[in-house]
Amino acid sequence: MENHPPHHHGEKSYDRDVFFLLTGMLFVGAAFTIKPNGGLVAKKMISSSSPSASASPPLTHHNLQPADSTVLNRYQTEEWKGWMQFMFLYYHYYHAEETYNAIRIMITCYVWMTGFGNFSFFYMKSDYSAVRVIQMLWRLNFLVTFLALTCNNTYILYYICPLHTFFFLMVYCVMRTFSSLNHSKYKLRVKLLAVAFAIFLVWDCDTPLFSTFHFFLKQTPTIGATGGQLWEWYFRTTLDHWSTFLGMIFAANYPITALWMKKCEELPFKQQWALKGVSGILIFALFYFWVTQIFLQPKLAYNLTNAYYGFIPLVSYIYFRNITPTLRSYSLDLLHQIGKTTLETYLLQHHIWLTSNAKSLLVFFPGWPKCNMLCVTVVYFLVSRKAYSLTMSLRGMLLPSDLKVCLRNLGVMFSIGFALFLLANLMLLAGIGGLYGISFVGFSLGVAVNYKLFPEVAKISNSKSAGAILILSTICYHLYTSQAATAILPLPSSCQPYVASGAWFPIDSCAEAIRAEAHFSQNIDSFAVCSGSSSWGWHSQPSSSHCRFARRTSKELSRTLHNHNIVFVGDSITRNVFYSLSRTLGDSSTVEEKHSDIERTFKTTKISFRWAPLVADALTVVGELDGDTTSLVVVGNGLWDCLADTGSDSDSSGVAGFEESTKKLSQMLTSLKDTQTVVLAPTTINDARLQSEEKKLYMTEEKVEKYRNVILTNLRGDLVLDTAEVTKDRATDSVDGVHYPDGVYDVVGQIIANSFDWLLERQAVIYEPGYEAANQPGKMANVKLGLMMLLVCAIGLFTFDSYFGFVWLTSFFFGKRLGLSPSDLWEEAFRDLHKKIGVGGEREKEIEMKELDEDELNSLIENEEGNRQKGIDIDSILEDLEGGGEGGGEGGGEGEGKGAKIKF
Repeated sequence: MENHPPHHHGEKSYDRDVFFLLTGMLFVGAAFTIKPNGGLVAKKMISSSSPSASASPPLTHHNLQPADSTVLNRYQTEEWKGWMQFMFLYYHYYHAEETYNAIRIMITCYVWMTGFGNFSFFYMKSDYSAVRVIQMLWRLNFLVTFLALTCNNTYILYYICPLHTFFFLMVYCVMRTFSSLNHSKYKLRVKLLAVAFAIFLVWDCDTPLFSTFHFFLKQTPTIGATGGQLWEWYFRTTLDHWSTFLGMIFAANYPITALWMKKCEELPFKQQWALKGVSGILIFALFYFWVTQIFLQPKLAYNLTNAYYGFIPLVSYIYFRNITPTLRSYSLDLLHQIGKTTLETYLLQHHIWLTSNAKSLLVFFPGWPKCNMLCVTVVYFLVSRKAYSLTMSLRGMLLPSDLKVCLRNLGVMFSIGFALFLLANLMLLAGIGGLYGISFVGFSLGVAVNYKLFPEVAKISNSKSAGAILILSTICYHLYTSQAATAILPLPSSCQPYVASGAWFPIDSCAEAIRAEAHFSQNIDSFAVCSGSSSWGWHSQPSSSHCRFARRTSKELSRTLHNHNIVFVGDSITRNVFYSLSRTLGDSSTVEEKHSDIERTFKTTKISFRWAPLVADALTVVGELDGDTTSLVVVGNGLWDCLADTGSDSDSSGVAGFEESTKKLSQMLTSLKDTQTVVLAPTTINDARLQSEEKKLYMTEEKVEKYRNVILTNLRGDLVLDTAEVTKDRATDSVDGVHYPDGVYDVVGQIIANSFDWLLERQAVIYEPGYEAANQPGKMANVKLGLMMLLVCAIGLFTFDSYFGFVWLTSFFFGKRLGLSPSDLWEEAFRDLHKKIGVGGEREKEIEMKELDEDELNSLIENEEGNRQKGIDIDSILEDLEGGGEGGGEGGGEGEGKGAKIKF
């Protein structure tokens, strides 16, 4: 679909109303797929001594509950990823630039989940094996590797994959280094604070650390990194350099957060909502600050703040999404299903849903944009689901838990890949790299492998039938590609006859989309006039022609005109076309002195206008041009020669003289070495609008038509453009009968801009050794905000609060006497967890021993020596039990503490 779509690639078009309509429809539709997390299970029944208590009551909706109501459970995170992915995809499809800041936050949330999820895994499993790393890297990079190889793209183009890979490895290294500290109350937090300081030094301080660590990244522009790989990677990581770490902090405090919520909900209604409400008000106040002061900034300004403030809407969403058991217990299954394949949908959008690396649209039905979007979306999601299934299936097959088997399988895969790479190059050298050659070699290899590895299957398989099917499929595909469009490439010269083939189309300014935009931007509800404006467009060409004419942007035109010198020679019509090209390149200024020369430079591109109203003047100017330094000449004359023909001799002799001069000019243009020429014939004249008597007498459309025909007949050029064909339907828009609004000249400029594809040779950008990109690492550093983030991290770590102090602050003032301060909940929150996963410090074991009854304790004493070998301090436990411990209970040293009832 990328290189051979059924129709020419479509252009993106933003419609705010449609964008938010589809978003609303998604959530409305998803609301009908609400499901209890994990299904419904029986509620835990309160034990009773009555005989009837042992009988299980019938299951009804009164004694059933969702299986998973934990804070930020898996169902909820998949739902979260699902709706964010939908917004992210439609942002790309509709090029909804006004939603950029919101999409930026969603990417921050994805990166945050990398820290949260992987920290939780390593904390719970303590699995730092190479197999775990290999399996994770496979999940993140399997599909992107094949896409980059088959589409000849760079890895960094799909920046989400290297971003998640990098931050996964960061979490792994942090958890793997001094892993013995991971389950300690304070040592883990000291280690994490040291990591925070390292992040601060690398990204928030303008030091050479980032460049030093990434010395292998190039600074020359490449696909997916127009500013160089080093800057692109710095830019991408800087935008979210705190996000993963903040996710790790949330995960480190997660058991406390879950326990706080549980204990809070066991309180009476008023106390519960007093605590939740005050915390919610504080978090909402911070969110309001972020919306009004940060979020509404322009794109470039917002980018500089996202890393430091992006966590605010994130934790706000988590808090309010989990504020009640009901909200935590249910999720929207439609969004949950979308969330399962976010990686595949992100990657495949570049080549199936969209095309040209997400720069254009895949078109099945031209002229039906919304129906086309529906059909393409269905195909896109089906392929994404299949790609997800394939990735996971292959991971299970090729990367089992045995490291030796994993390495062996990976070695075989790389060997096969390298062998196929060599084979492909040999086929290209042998001239059999086409479709039929690939099919023949592929079939031969398949048969050979089948007989070698699966001889029994090969005996009963029908190779002839398989070969026939392959040949038939190859022929069908060849026929399809011969009629299909192609990738977006420079237009071939065969498109020249159609470059000016188009028409003006009336625009209804009262159309729904235009009225919506007018209301949004100018508070206009209705228009006085619905007609009067029009726009010019190219006629559709067959897909097989590969003539995809399109409006050229400033970026595209700058790339085409790199290292070129364009000279415009002629009258005011030619000057206006010069201005059109100048506007496209970024300079909309005009000069007061109309009859003068103009020169402008745009980086490596130079364009100039030479005033030459008469063909005789053009002969002089062209004669002065240097063909070695001039890439293309645009010549346009005729109107002044027509005006100068007053009939003093005869009309025919005036035209004859013009014809002779035109032939000389044609020869002179042809003699220019390596210089292409574009000839502009005069525009349509509106006799009724002519301003002077002289023009009314000597510059009528009837007379100009004769001069126009001379130009079209005698003035040879690489492109001869009859501008009268473009302007004839807009003659009434001419103010003075000769000149037209800028929009008309922009059409001529775009026609010429499209013709540059075959008229001008693309100049390669050459970078000298030691080249340094304009943007360097450190440009986005902000020491003050970095110090602020260090403080935020310290607060989150040492208040044991996932909400970075807001819940702790509320509990300190309102819940301290209830024992709900997060810092006081650590032992209770982690005791059972550490017991479950078989880890924990000595103190946890001692606390557990204090809960023993007399018989259990006597048994422990009898096996004292064995228990000492297990790391249990019996003397310390006995001392605490006899003396009440150091604050072991409210009775202090009087033996009234927990466990003091046991006598020795």
